[in-house]
Amino acid sequence: MARSEHADHPLAKLINAFFVLAPAMIKAASSAHALYKRLPIEQIYFIWGTVLCFFGGCYPTTFAALQAADHGGLQTLGVAIRDLSEEVIVIVEENKKDDREDLDGDGVPDAKQVEGKEFVKRKIQLVLKKMNPKKVNDAFTAMYTVWLSVLAVLKIKFATTVTLALTIADFFKKPSDRFLLPLMKKTTPGDYQQWCPVLTEWLCKSIGIGIAWRIQTAISALTSACAGGLIMARALIVIMSKGTKNHDDDTNVDVVSYAFAGLGFYWQLDNKFDTPAPLKLLLWPLEIAEFYIRWAVTSD
Repeated sequence: MARSEHADHPLAKLINAFFVLAPAMIKAASSAHALYKRLPIEQIYFIWGTVLCFFGGCYPTTFAALQAADHGGLQTLGVAIRDLSEEVIVIVEENKKDDREDLDGDGVPDAKQVEGKEFVKRKIQLVLKKMNPKKVNDAFTAMYTVWLSVLAVLKIKFATTVTLALTIADFFKKPSDRFLLPLMKKTTPGDYQQWCPVLTEWLCKSIGIGIAWRIQTAISALTSACAGGLIMARALIVIMSKGTKNHDDDTNVDVVSYAFAGLGFYWQLDNKFDTPAPLKLLLWPLEIAEFYIRWAVTSD
């Protein structure tokens, strides 16, 4: 049976997409890491300061998570990701062999002669046979352990934000119960009216979380612009002097850092503390990470 007959199966599409995208993502990450290793340390500091200065308010929890991980497990996380990447590459190579396998000798690869469910079953069996389960388990365990330690730090760091969100939610709850809840009950069929109080509570919490994180974003934008501007200025002094000057010896570093900090905060304020649309496509991993970390920190 031709591949087209089983390609409509949702899991088959997902599996095929994984085998196409995973190697490309790993290759891109490896190239970026190789470039990072080749760059002089001061250029790395300048790039990091630029990102922090101009985007710190857009991704406050993500940058805070990276800083927390740097103190408690970033190296462990790197090893775990490397181990998982190696296993993915092994599976991808074995899949290529499986796609070419023709045991019945009819000239058509066996993988192209199976139906949707059988195709999915075949690929799952391939993964289970060729994967190193201990290596994968150790990698996921290490990643989860690092995440728990980072989450604990973030919950303490952003405890004020969570408290503010709950306070704002409580503030809106009484007027919503007085004005919004009766209106919802009037427009909701009787069988579903028990959901009205829950929905108003969710709405109040959503408003509280939104306002609290907006305030926190503005605070993070200012602090990150100042911190990033200082990193940029110090790195720039060393780069322009070709290493002959130390930033502690140059009196202009403060002026330059103020200028960078002002530009960084104005950029974020002008963009309403959000990443411009074209850059969102490039920084989509940070967008997903920021959304999830905020949810994890705010949830009970």
